[in-house]
Formats: sequence, structure tokens, C-alpha cells
Amino acid sequence: MEKESKNLLFSFIYLLCFYLAIQLLPLSSWIASEYGYRLVKLALLLVVAFLITFEKIKAKVICPKKEKRLPYLFLVPLVLGPLSNFLYGLSFNETISINIFPLNFSIDVFITLVSVYLEEMLFRLFLLVFFLKIQKGSHKELLAILYSALTFSLMHCVNFYGNSPISVLIQLAYTLVLGLILGFVAIYFESPILPIIGHFLFNFLNQNLFNVFYNFDYDSQYLIFSVVLGVILLLYCLILSLLSRRKESHAS
Repeated sequence: MEKESKNLLFSFIYLLCFYLAIQLLPLSSWIASEYGYRLVKLALLLVVAFLITFEKIKAKVICPKKEKRLPYLFLVPLVLGPLSNFLYGLSFNETISINIFPLNFSIDVFITLVSVYLEEMLFRLFLLVFFLKIQKGSHKELLAILYSALTFSLMHCVNFYGNSPISVLIQLAYTLVLGLILGFVAIYFESPILPIIGHFLFNFLNQNLFNVFYNFDYDSQYLIFSVVLGVILLLYCLILSLLSRRKESHAS
């Protein structure tokens, strides 16, 4: 393994450990104020964000440049995915019940933004580039996307601590699909910027904003709806990828 690849892997591992440590800290038990523990968590995440940015600049980590075909069609999942919960609520006439605490909501949105930045830099830049560097053969991009998405999904196993096993298993499934889609976007736009935007919209609309308007049980009907939509979007990305590869081969 080349030194550059080893450095990428080392940076990914130690930064991921810092990030997971913050997620596992029982800040709400240590700090009574709802605003207080949110602000402390945000401050800690910003420290890790600074470290990630520093490592990126120091190592000059960039997505490999390569001519791509049909890239803008990959934006479709970034529109439908973030709207999935609202599409479910509208499709099945779920009751709207507005529930918002403005200050908590604002801090949570900032936490979501910083967390998304950290996760995308770790998984769709450091780890994805690492797998692209060590993979060989014509399918190395697909394999790099798959491996980085699997690692991204497995990271969420930390949520087994203090949460329902069923809800965490559902999360592992949809984060795998999300990781695959964001991996395709990162590859075909040669940048982590759009994955950051798409991931933020997914978390913000499906969690932060959705929880303001809806409060219902995530039952089997919801699970089936989410799985079907996720599979459709994933198949859409796979088909686009195959079409793009075919156009590239014809052009060359």
C-alpha cells in the first residue's frame, strides 16, 4: 500500500474515532440545560470539522478527475430522497401536528449541518478516495462506492446504544442506500460538495423539519414505502452509471 493511501486511511480512522466519541458522549445526562448540551456538542463537532479540513488541506485530498457522461441526471435522487418522509405523509394522509421549539430547532439544524459535513468528508472524500487508490480493474469505482457505503452504514451501529434495535436496523438499511447514492454523486461530480448538500437536505427535511409537522409510529407500511423508494432510486443510479460507462467506451 502506498504511503499516500496509508495516510488517508490513518486520517479517516482517527477522525472517525473522534466523531463517534462525541456521538456517544452522554452530554444530556451531564448537562441539564437542553440548550447547554446541544451547544457543547456543536462546539465539539466544530473542533473535529477543523481537524478534517486541516487534514484535507495538508494531504491535498481531491476526487480523481475523469470525464463523465450524464452527470446531472444523478441529481434526481438528491431531490426525491430528501422528500421521502413528506411524500409518505402526504400519500397516506398522516395527521399534521406542528411542534417546534425555535432555539432547540436552530441549534439542531447547525448540528445536522456540521455532522453532515464531517460524514461526507470522511466517507465520500477520505475513504472513497482511499478505495479508489487501492482498487484495480474496470469496476473499481463501483467497488469503491460499495465499500465506502457499507462502512458508512455500519458506522450507525453505534446507535444500538440506547435505541430500539428495530429502528437502528432500519437506519442501517437506509443509510446503506443513501451512502450508495451519495457515492455515485461524488464520483460523477468529482466533488464532495453536492453529496454534502444532498445529505444535509436528506437529514434536514426528513428529520429536523419533518419532526416539526409529523409525529407517527414508523410501522411496516412506512418501512415498505421507504424500502421501495430507496430501491427505485438506487436502481436509477445503477442504470445511469452503466449508461455513462457505455457512452464513455463508445466515445473512446
